[in-house]
Amino acid sequence: SGPCLVRHEGNDAELRRLAAEKAFELGCGHCFLIFMQNAYPINVLDKVKAELVDHRPAGHAMVTEDAGNKECAATRDPYINDCDYDAAGELLKHIIGPLKKPAAKPAGRLVQFDQQPHAPGARMGDSGFLYVPKACEKGRCRVHVAFHGCRQSAGEVGEQFAREAGYNRWADTNRL
Repeated sequence: SGPCLVRHEGNDAELRRLAAEKAFELGCGHCFLIFMQNAYPINVLDKVKAELVDHRPAGHAMVTEDAGNKECAATRDPYINDCDYDAAGELLKHIIGPLKKPAAKPAGRLVQFDQQPHAPGARMGDSGFLYVPKACEKGRCRVHVAFHGCRQSAGEVGEQFAREAGYNRWADTNRL
């Protein structure tokens, strides 16, 4: 998937530069920074849900309950660490709200697709994955997009992120 990047958007060049600079200083993946000039964030604060989870000695990886590197502090392929913590479930509950308990094992289908036509010019791997719970084969379901981290593309870890990041068990019971 190439080098780690900082993506930034906005309508003010100086605020965009500042956001990119501060993201590099943080040195962590999957974070969002919001910079506003001459404004009070009253209309934004209730929309931003942030929570710091710092009680796991995790390396730079997707933290899971039981998949990936057995050493929680590891920072190495496949960048999925078994830290006895369900980060996917906690994230989904945080952004969606109360959910049904996850399935014991995923029972849906993992479908690989060519994602290049959907984002021409983007620095993405050739393939993406779609997890389809059985309940969603013929009915409507919500969609959750899980963006993997650096060095977790299909070209580098195959299906491992799509299968082991922890989202699929929750998708099965919550029509995601």
